[in-house]
Amino acid sequence: MEIPIIIEKHCIETETRRLYEKLLGRYFGKSISVQEKAVLENQIDAILFFLENADFRELRHQHSELNGTSKNQVVLEVNKQEKSICIHCQEKDISVPFIRISKRPDVMSPENRP
Repeated sequence: MEIPIIIEKHCIETETRRLYEKLLGRYFGKSISVQEKAVLENQIDAILFFLENADFRELRHQHSELNGTSKNQVVLEVNKQEKSICIHCQEKDISVPFIRISKRPDVMSPENRP
């Protein structure tokens, strides 16, 4: 699934969350066809997979073009079966790092870091 995202004034995470909310609004809006609903379901599912699994701190740190300081159009490519996410940006492909969640309670996961 490929999803275009425009990064402007906000980082990749914020812009993706905004797109997710927009797609949800369209999905639950009035007069939507069955075909349109199916496409939206796939897009929403792919975006949710990205939001739940990507290490956004690392993405912003490693790739300044994703931090929202300049306008960029990227294409988010999500393959849930292969558990891979790639961002196509400025003629390069960025492999998205995943959050590593420890099963040990004494080890903090990235989303719980101070």
